[in-house]
Amino acid sequence: MASHAVELFSVSLGNGVSHCSNVIRPTFYMRSLHRSVSLEMDGSIWGWTGLSGDGRVYLEMNGSIWGWTGLSGDGRVYLEMDGFVWGWMGLSGNGRVSLEMDGSIWGWTGLSEDGRVSLEMDRFL
Repeated sequence: MASHAVELFSVSLGNGVSHCSNVIRPTFYMRSLHRSVSLEMDGSIWGWTGLSGDGRVYLEMNGSIWGWTGLSGDGRVYLEMDGFVWGWMGLSGNGRVSLEMDGSIWGWTGLSEDGRVSLEMDRFL
């Protein structure tokens, strides 16, 4: 599943409109950069995800590792920050990868109709 997430995030992308909403929203998008997976926002790279030495996928921001994602005991992908699990990602019923926080799904990542990976929230990002 971890490699599956990396495959999802390694598509070349740009800003766009979510296919599950009629509202235009900013989107996060990923693209490959020097073997790492970059996270861009408004055209500026502010963080990236990649494989750590122990095989976990981590997110680095401003040169400092502040969290990482890995497999939970039940096979879901979760995000840990400073040793505390605050959310997890997994497959929703419609095949999209959902991010859940405190028991409530607030956004999702997945492929939009134009092949881009997007993160949608209930409000503008």
